[in-house]
Amino acid sequence: SFDSIRIFNQTPTQPASANIVVYRCANPDRAGVKFKKGTTKADSALAVSFVTTDFGTQLNYSDSLSSFFLPLNKQANTTTFEFTLAGGVIENLRLSYSRVKSASPIKDCDSVTTFSKIKIASTSFDTTATKIINTASSGAVSTSTKDPAIINLEIFL
Repeated sequence: SFDSIRIFNQTPTQPASANIVVYRCANPDRAGVKFKKGTTKADSALAVSFVTTDFGTQLNYSDSLSSFFLPLNKQANTTTFEFTLAGGVIENLRLSYSRVKSASPIKDCDSVTTFSKIKIASTSFDTTATKIINTASSGAVSTSTKDPAIINLEIFL
């Protein structure tokens, strides 16, 4: 999807040149969480009805998923998520992080908030371990959000 279309040049020219500008504003406000089975590398799908944040966002699901891209609160250094699982079981996950707000390089876009140092502050899931994911080709730990969203954390159930 895109955020804006602007006519750059109303008159076609020879040789051909750009007439329309299409762009999408950066939105690096989601942390990726993947659930795994025990100490194996196999994904562990959760039958989730919906996930609610402590700042009023509700994400509806109708399937079993192992990965979730969860919105982070741009106004706080933590976000708590309430997972309502099939059968009405409720589990919580609280992430903490640092955040930096900066101007967008595109003048028509709002400011951009990036999140770093993401970690699990607490959880009610029965976990055996948690792990920060290495996503950079250099092997560097990625505890920062990106756009498009990436998996930042693994939770072993």
